[in-house]
Amino acid sequence: MGLRQNQVEMVSTSTLKSECVDCHKEFNAKVIVLFGKPKIPEEPRCPGCQKAYEEKLEEQLQQEQRRADELRIKNTVVNKCGLKYVAASFDSFKPLTAKHRRMLEISKEFVAAPAGSLFFYGLAGRGKTYLAVAIYRELINDADFWPVPDLLLHLRSELRIKGEEEAIRPLKEARVLILDDIGIEKVTDWVRQALYVVIAYRERNLMPTVFTSNLDLDDLEERIGDERIVSRIAGMSRIIQIDGPDRRNLKEQKQ
Repeated sequence: MGLRQNQVEMVSTSTLKSECVDCHKEFNAKVIVLFGKPKIPEEPRCPGCQKAYEEKLEEQLQQEQRRADELRIKNTVVNKCGLKYVAASFDSFKPLTAKHRRMLEISKEFVAAPAGSLFFYGLAGRGKTYLAVAIYRELINDADFWPVPDLLLHLRSELRIKGEEEAIRPLKEARVLILDDIGIEKVTDWVRQALYVVIAYRERNLMPTVFTSNLDLDDLEERIGDERIVSRIAGMSRIIQIDGPDRRNLKEQKQ
């Protein structure tokens, strides 16, 4: 008991007249007294300046976290979607037609509450992939993005290592799956089976999926040669046609 009392007496608190390093006003600073000697802060601050200092530090930490998050998102978009789409976002998408504006609205609604699925189709260069990447950017922690030809190459590699169930599992379990450019892949029986397994699973379990294609549903069915796949896409998706001029040609004309 006597030892504990001596230890308490060795450490105590007190106040000491100090000058605030920020406002240079004198104030009574709380200090720790250790073995009878006050431990003076290196940068004493009055209560008002201390609060402002801590708020500034918190803002700096938040800014650093935002920069780190932005860099992570940027790197993920580049790795999954390509450098071309590094800046793709809702803010940078420029609607050229009424359908573009409606497509943008639908995309924002989907991001706000992911439910159901979307099938964007139209000629090349109309902005389908751009908006799909913008959706991915907004949902990046809960979504997976794959250009379909890249996905099929990836699956072939994964199947040899992990087997079918484990290779396809991430595509089944992604909260939101974005399949870009479905219909441009080389179609084989294996391709049909892989697409069917993923799409049928997500359709059965009401899992949000975004498709983009240069083909409408009729042409997509003819291209893939499997009515079951297209029927499930049609049944699970909101079908949106994209019109307007080829944005790539517009960029070339400006240059």
